[in-house]
Amino acid sequence: MQYKLKSVVIYLLLLILPTFAVADGLVGIPVSSDGGLLVGDPTQPYWFQVSGDLKVDQRTYWGDTEKTTYPTSNAGTYNSGAFIRALGLTFDGGAGKNFTYTIALAFQPRTSLSRIDDAYVTYTGMKWLLPNFTFSVGQVVPGFCITCAESSKWIPFLERSMGTNVFGPKQGLGISANTYNNNYSFTIAATQQPPMGDPVFDPFGNVIAKPDLWQGAFRLTWAPIANVGKVFQVGFSAHILELSNTGLQYETNPEMRSGSSVTLLNTTLQVGRPGSTNSQIRIAARNQKTVDFEVMGIYGPWSAEAEYQ
Repeated sequence: MQYKLKSVVIYLLLLILPTFAVADGLVGIPVSSDGGLLVGDPTQPYWFQVSGDLKVDQRTYWGDTEKTTYPTSNAGTYNSGAFIRALGLTFDGGAGKNFTYTIALAFQPRTSLSRIDDAYVTYTGMKWLLPNFTFSVGQVVPGFCITCAESSKWIPFLERSMGTNVFGPKQGLGISANTYNNNYSFTIAATQQPPMGDPVFDPFGNVIAKPDLWQGAFRLTWAPIANVGKVFQVGFSAHILELSNTGLQYETNPEMRSGSSVTLLNTTLQVGRPGSTNSQIRIAARNQKTVDFEVMGIYGPWSAEAEYQ
């Protein structure tokens, strides 16, 4: 554990220190700090920005919760205490005329490991085709639902809903396209799933070899009212995930949790003794199809949103 933690710290320093060294040497180039360090002008071919987010909470639970899941153990106990919910670091920049890049890293406090959330290159030179048209290649974010699209730094609630976390599409290697204007937006993506390097399981929980599975997603929004301080928007999203009869598992943690909290939802069927061979049975499914309807409004300092999946 200590070795992994030291590796992450060294990795962060190697990424951040050159950034500040370059920023210090760029005389005459604008440097600003508003939610991150921005060097240069994003309207120009070359610029870069470093930003991040850190979420920490303290939870206090009352009452006896030692038998919330299993009568003979304390597996469902929710202990009071502080918990680092999320820690992320994002690098954006311009790589020449009509090209930008995004790399988003997420760090897991429990395991001291890091993962790549987003890593893609975007081409912006096809605006003659559609207004504000962009095309991205890499580990992209599929367009789906308003909760998925909101920035993790500016999301209205502390966490995205459990439904969105469980059923929403995850990042994957592939392509995406996006266009928008003042009244509408449209995003479509085709990616590989699960993320590269993650294992695929059969219904009995055994790791199996399968060709690359795929997923497709799109989101369309329309805002008949789109003024400063006054917005009304409706949207529709759809998503299909090819599973090819692999073992599907829906699992999520509660939004209010401490560091030792267990999952609140797990569709895996436990048969036999835990940890024994083939002791867990997952859902065998050919695919998952999900649709989403959304409504959002802003009026002065007030805002509201609702969606149905």
